Amino acid sequence: MNIFVDMKSGFRKVLVLAILVVVICSCASDHNEPFLDSLSDDKKVRDLDLKIHAVVKSNNSLSIKEIGQVTYGDFSRPISVISYQNKETDCKTLINAAIHGDEPASALSVITLIEILLNHKLKCSFDIIPVINPWGFSQNIRFNKQGIDINRDFASFKSQESKIIKSYITGKQYNLMIDLHEDPDSKGFYIYQYGRPDTKIPEKVVNKIHKMGYPIEQDVNMVILKTENGIIDAPMWGLWYMRLTRQLSIANFYRLHNSKEVFTIETPTHLPLKDRILMQTAAVRVLIDEIYGLQLKESK
Repeated sequence: MNIFVDMKSGFRKVLVLAILVVVICSCASDHNEPFLDSLSDDKKVRDLDLKIHAVVKSNNSLSIKEIGQVTYGDFSRPISVISYQNKETDCKTLINAAIHGDEPASALSVITLIEILLNHKLKCSFDIIPVINPWGFSQNIRFNKQGIDINRDFASFKSQESKIIKSYITGKQYNLMIDLHEDPDSKGFYIYQYGRPDTKIPEKVVNKIHKMGYPIEQDVNMVILKTENGIIDAPMWGLWYMRLTRQLSIANFYRLHNSKEVFTIETPTHLPLKDRILMQTAAVRVLIDEIYGLQLKESK
């Protein structure tokens, strides 16, 4: 009996040690060395701001507001939200882009996405955050100026940017939340879903992208997940694991706090920019049609 207890106790110690090693190793990849100097000016982000403000001005139903200011020395840019409020429906969507500064298609697809959402038959309300990482976007760098990967900072909240987003979305609930990304290492399109009972909706997204003639990623390996025909199916326990390892992404955070329907879209950066924008916008359109179509059926 004593031997059994000793063995059981020893197993627990080994298990705890293994978890700690995983936690330490996982936490090591979310931070780079701080960037001492800007590599260029912020013309890129200013040009996008001008285009977005022009679209907002052209439609009285749209509004834009600053939800926080990101400041690093002489660099100071707002994080803004574009909104459309429809009092006739309860459905509400949030889309965010450019949390990684070297993923431009996500931010540049915003203008087309606004048009899609305004023309959608359900006329849902929506919020769009075009650029979460304005310094990284201006420099074409994944990290913020502190060297933090903002998309691994939604458990620790060390960065200005993650704190701004947390403050904005705390207490808000959405029917659908979409996180737009790109992947320089992937060969094709893929999509994450979080804590859903089946993969029927992302399958329709993948089928749409495939029919458009674009490649589908088959071989992305994460810490505990893998793509299957362009889909990464993240279970709820995986989100809690990522919180434990202090590697919680923005989409993970959304799923735990703000919506039951959360998806991350990933496009491969080796394809031309115009094609990546087409993939981003097509995927969003399918998600909107499927999620709100599903909710309409459930409400009957």
